[in-house]
Amino acid sequence: SPELCADLDFMKFAVRFNVSYIKSAGAELRQNADLAFVALSCSSSAFASLPESLRNNRDFVMQCVALDAGSLMQYLPEKYTSDREIVAVALKEPANIELDKFSNPGPARCIVRDKFTSSGGALQYVSDELKADGQLAEQAVKQNPWALAHVSDELKSTCDLVLTALESGPSDLLKYASPCLLADPNFVQNLFVIKPHACFWDSLAPSMKEDPEFSRMYREATEKRRQDEEAYYQVMSDWSR
Repeated sequence: SPELCADLDFMKFAVRFNVSYIKSAGAELRQNADLAFVALSCSSSAFASLPESLRNNRDFVMQCVALDAGSLMQYLPEKYTSDREIVAVALKEPANIELDKFSNPGPARCIVRDKFTSSGGALQYVSDELKADGQLAEQAVKQNPWALAHVSDELKSTCDLVLTALESGPSDLLKYASPCLLADPNFVQNLFVIKPHACFWDSLAPSMKEDPEFSRMYREATEKRRQDEEAYYQVMSDWSR
């Protein structure tokens, strides 16, 4: 009924049950940011169903991005995905998001969820210009090392950025690194430091594998890995007795 569709509490309940019900809200209620936040907490795709007044409200959009950057960014228009400040908020850790700076942070505080570990993945939806921003790229790979896949080609050849991703991510990330890095002695030297078991060896350029010093380091790393595995299995065997 029109009365229920104009009742905020009822519509919040209805939207939580089925997010598409936000389209049934009364004209005035559809402008309500609290109801919009509830809808977005259920599904980021609800952004397209919000009224133009909210979709064009930059402060509102920034709050939404702070809540769920990982999935919301894909539904935003280019004017937001190329907005450096909004992207920076999208890539922040939840604990570092300063909701107090927003004009109306209350609703945001009520529905913050714990799906932010993937916020670095928001980088795939931003403009090419921001994908080439070194500071934002570093912020993204610290959040999610797999964000390395979405930085610009130029940044994929940056030693420090790739190493930052590899510090918390697997050696498989090297498939996104520039080939020039895989033939860079300084980069390979650092790989042995952060990946002591040398699981990256097969990804290196032939010239690096043929280097006597690196070959020696690889043999030592392989032996160390074998010893560690034996020690682990021995502990597990003793524990199970």
